[in-house]
Amino acid sequence: MRGLGYYTGVIFEVVAEGMPGSIASGGRYDGLIAALGGPDVPACGGSLGVERIIGLLGDAAAHDERTDVALTVIAEETAADVMGFAAVLRDAGLRTEVYLAASRKLAKQLKWAADRKARFALIYGVGDKEAGGVAVKDLDSGEQEQVPAAYLTQRCVPTG
Repeated sequence: MRGLGYYTGVIFEVVAEGMPGSIASGGRYDGLIAALGGPDVPACGGSLGVERIIGLLGDAAAHDERTDVALTVIAEETAADVMGFAAVLRDAGLRTEVYLAASRKLAKQLKWAADRKARFALIYGVGDKEAGGVAVKDLDSGEQEQVPAAYLTQRCVPTG
């Protein structure tokens, strides 16, 4: 039970087996906004413990199969295209992750891909965009080739 006096109605907590405390909670708190200087309106809300939820997922993720494709983001002007590639690859059923920042440090992004045990890394910079292709690096063999963007799903299907 939430031990906070500002709740005026229903209070909830979500718990998960193996996790001490709650992973989400909330309730109804009429009068709280007025007490903080705002208008007197009825209100309710809740919160999630993102770190706790990630902690729960971490154990399950350790048993998952490897990532099929890790996509790098070399420049901000290519990020939208990279997200589009990710959507196409996911629609094809490939486990796909995107590096969530633009960084010219390719080595850092390839290490990130290797840490996720990705089979392929896609490298897509401004030059690739102008050429209409994507560099696909096979992280098992180390081989890299330029592939037309339209053929990404065929090239990134793991064969073994």
